[in-house]
Amino acid sequence: MAACLVQCATCGNSISIWLRVIVLIIILNSVSVVLGQDGDGQLVLYMDHSLDQGATAEFTPRGVITVHSLRSGDVSWNQENTVNSLFIEQLKQVSRSGGYYRLKLSTKQNYDNFVMTFMNACSLYESALSDIITITFDQGGALLGVSATTVPSICQGSVTPDSRLAAFNSTVYVVSTYTGPSPDTATYIQRLEKEKAEKARGENQDNRSFLAKYWMYIVPLLIFVLLSGSSEQGGR
Repeated sequence: MAACLVQCATCGNSISIWLRVIVLIIILNSVSVVLGQDGDGQLVLYMDHSLDQGATAEFTPRGVITVHSLRSGDVSWNQENTVNSLFIEQLKQVSRSGGYYRLKLSTKQNYDNFVMTFMNACSLYESALSDIITITFDQGGALLGVSATTVPSICQGSVTPDSRLAAFNSTVYVVSTYTGPSPDTATYIQRLEKEKAEKARGENQDNRSFLAKYWMYIVPLLIFVLLSGSSEQGGR
């Protein structure tokens, strides 16, 4: 009977340990999903793009961005081969009509929670698909926004040969926001209260004599009077 009780107690302890391990795994997976990170602690972002105009634009995958370190800005960029003759012709057409090229970035593929940006399609065309993408995160590693531009960013009406439109030439930067220093209002309020108390006690009153207070006005007046008297005597 005692052996059975010991065996049951041992089984209960084993089950308790396994339950703790399972709960820990679930928590770690939940944190990974929230941060959009893979098992190596790297932040993986999925980028889609579109040349369709209007609210019902259809996006297609453009590539995967892996952020290895937010602090150092270490990023690797794996772009899909999405540039073909159909894309080039559509880019030319949208550029001539003054349309836009759009980018969509998310932490999960086909995810509803995403950030988006756009640029003039003509600027992408005239830059020969050379764009600069800046991704912004908060201090906790959450995705805040994305921006894209080209050099030059203003359309000039130039023609780009199709041979220079073979693939995207992209540069990716990551930026982390931080909270700036807040004003020391407590110290300022304490100083105001101290000055108010000193005025109430009369510690800030000027107790100097009349001459000590207003000598800078009296001396010029005396000099003027003396000079005026000398002038009158000289005239006589």
